[in-house]
Amino acid sequence: TGARAKTLLQPVTVAVTQVLETHGGFMEHGAFVRTLLQIAGDSDSNRVGIEFLLREILTDHVEPIPASHAFRSGWRLRRSPLGDLQSVIAAIKHFFEQTAKPLPQATFLTEARAAMNGDTVSAKTVSDEALLAAVDLSTELDHNPFGEYGLARWSRVHPRRMNDKILLVLERAGQPLH
Repeated sequence: TGARAKTLLQPVTVAVTQVLETHGGFMEHGAFVRTLLQIAGDSDSNRVGIEFLLREILTDHVEPIPASHAFRSGWRLRRSPLGDLQSVIAAIKHFFEQTAKPLPQATFLTEARAAMNGDTVSAKTVSDEALLAAVDLSTELDHNPFGEYGLARWSRVHPRRMNDKILLVLERAGQPLH
């Protein structure tokens, strides 16, 4: 019956909602599924079950974010407007345009929150997890293998050519660049 199914799904619904709320109401698809698998146990059957629950059963609570020029595919709580995510991404993008260089994760989180204070997005309501989730979802933001965050178009964040990759590794190793 419907009431019995609702009772059985209650713990799943709570877990899915709590994970998304912790991340500002939004998460990139892969990160969201990995987080849920940490709770349920990582197995093929759980992976398939999570996908089924998200796409077919929990549609009253969560909604997919389709991949586009602005976003990677992800999930959001139905009550979390996409405009909130766009505001956070715009604030982070503006922060990096002002900073003009990639930053380590801890520095990025601290300085971005300070820069966002008084901006259109309240720094108090945006958690570290929400900032990182926004970076994961945005196609314009990214991080390199060394954990430095910045604009995806920067070669130090998203190296495209072999020379960019070599330069990044040498800079990281502190080796001479000649």
